[in-house]
Amino acid sequence: HGDLSLSLSLSHAPVLSRRRARSSAMIRSRTPMESKYAFATVGTTQFEALIRALDTPEVAALLQSRGFSELRLQIGNCTYVPHVIRDSGSSLLVTWYDYKPSLAEDLQAASLIISHAGAGTVLEAMRQKRPLLVVINESLMDNHQAELAEALEALDHLRHTSVHGLVAALAAHPLCPGAPFPDAESERFCAILDEETGRA
Repeated sequence: HGDLSLSLSLSHAPVLSRRRARSSAMIRSRTPMESKYAFATVGTTQFEALIRALDTPEVAALLQSRGFSELRLQIGNCTYVPHVIRDSGSSLLVTWYDYKPSLAEDLQAASLIISHAGAGTVLEAMRQKRPLLVVINESLMDNHQAELAEALEALDHLRHTSVHGLVAALAAHPLCPGAPFPDAESERFCAILDEETGRA
């Protein structure tokens, strides 16, 4: 599939920035021994609209009403520093970092994964067999993300939404994993991606 192999692999900066590593460490020191957390990831992209949409008292209250005690954010190239939930006095713990060498640990233990719609990140998230909500970045040009997410939702692998529909989608999500998508079906994923992006 040519360039497709590159899009299906997650690439992350090898280290956290010193400023953000300190910030994350200070926040993480308050993390409970066990917590039900939602993990949001934007991969290597700049999807500030999603981070801002998650960092609101409304989202905090909704997540807490559904039993979550932490919102963990991987913010990528975003220049926005999450602070609104913290400043609102909410008891929801908000942790964040820009990059890690691997997202596997955060993905595997999350009670809900909120992901941008990049093909590589979506495939990795589906492999974790965790509840998954994919958020389309509607600001992208030649955006095939919606078609891909719609095709995968039709197969019951995930739920998808836009940034504007995020709160409603979080409220409606059943918080159970979608239909299994094992590693052996990566070729099937490629076929879906090719068909939805016009490469087939």
